[in-house]
Amino acid sequence: MGAIAARGGARNPNIRLPQRFSSCCHRQGSSSKVTVGPPEVSVVVQGPVVPIVTASVLDSVRRHLPGAEVILSTWKGSDLTGLTPDVLVENDDPGPIPTPGKTNNVNRQIVSTRSGLALATRRYAMKLRSDTRLGGAQFLEWYSRSTMCPRPSEPRVFRERILTCRHFTRNPERSPWLFHPSDIFMFGLREDVTRFWCAELVSRSPRGINSSSTGPRFTCTPRTPMVFAAVWGGQACDQAPEQYLWLACLRQYGGRIARKASIRVPTPTNLWLSERSMLANFFIAEPSDLAIRLPPRIEAGEFGLATCHTSTCYSTQEWEQLSALYSENPRPFSRGLPVLIRQIRATLRDEHIYRIWSHTLFNRYGGLRRRIRSLFSGAGKAK
Repeated sequence: MGAIAARGGARNPNIRLPQRFSSCCHRQGSSSKVTVGPPEVSVVVQGPVVPIVTASVLDSVRRHLPGAEVILSTWKGSDLTGLTPDVLVENDDPGPIPTPGKTNNVNRQIVSTRSGLALATRRYAMKLRSDTRLGGAQFLEWYSRSTMCPRPSEPRVFRERILTCRHFTRNPERSPWLFHPSDIFMFGLREDVTRFWCAELVSRSPRGINSSSTGPRFTCTPRTPMVFAAVWGGQACDQAPEQYLWLACLRQYGGRIARKASIRVPTPTNLWLSERSMLANFFIAEPSDLAIRLPPRIEAGEFGLATCHTSTCYSTQEWEQLSALYSENPRPFSRGLPVLIRQIRATLRDEHIYRIWSHTLFNRYGGLRRRIRSLFSGAGKAK
């Protein structure tokens, strides 16, 4: 393994932030700016070893963060030729979770990220995918400035906000997802990033679903998981990985109110808690502003669905404006007409109406739920 470099952490003079960022930074927030140098950072590169790509990811970290601790957390049996992290973690692969239309890798994310963070020794930590290169150190300046921006007072799970990218921090006004912060890239205090990854492994797949090629096939549209949650009881693996991770963290550390968080029914209160909880604990920026190079399939929006496109995500400008709005309106509907209007408008999205309808129908009529379960099970046996 390579030795940890001992260079100083002078700020990169070439870092330039968009003018729009400074608009909120001096209105409200910390009185002093936090400055982070590369030697204070542990970088956890997690995921499978991708030939050529992962080596270039490690090289990009060393080039742009001289003196940072580089940790590679991957799977046993990986080809490590040419890879020289400071710390290598080889994990047993927990495998994917079969879900309708898409493989859910949340267990893999939890294992590889958490085991890497467990060996980190620096004050700050970055979570970086093994296929995502660094193009600079601009994220350090964005993190420093984010600590000076408005921050809702509750529910605060982390000491400081975690910096992440807008891909895929979902805006419920334009998508059917609540409690959906991005998990592609994260930077913050090591204790905060570690706390985010506190979730237990998902131990079961949806009952009655045969995910093999001979079992029933399902099309992964935004509405299918909504009906799934209503029929099968809303198990953890029916949630998006981002939702599962954030809700687990929020319920464990977010206090009494946060424990009531639910993705099942997008009421105005749930919409308010979803948005407020993310604004209080995360700050987002464009990947280009953070200088991270996402894989093309992620940059464009996975799956080719309109509701999975980046247009369904918050923009940095929206995040800044909403941070100030929610900081001034600590409770739903109290001195918060703009917040109320946004919540009502989001609730009236057709995906949310469909979710409310399916939840009400299947929970009110237990016989219908049991009948549909038996049909799914029968279809699997017939195949």
